[in-house]
Amino acid sequence: MQLHFGEHDHSIPLTDVELIREAHPEVSVYVYEGAQHGFGCDARGSYNEASYKVAFQRTLEFFAQNLT
Repeated sequence: MQLHFGEHDHSIPLTDVELIREAHPEVSVYVYEGAQHGFGCDARGSYNEASYKVAFQRTLEFFAQNLT
């Protein structure tokens, strides 16, 4: 499993992200520097193309490894 968070997500503070990381060490948790909530949606002002591309690539790699 993977979770992707923006560094400046006001909906999910980094303190909560750290709690998730501690509670679920089996989960890959990624935090994208400079990104906000919804950084992967190009219809939002918070869209962050660079972070989205990295998150998307990581997701594709996860699918390739885990879906057969």
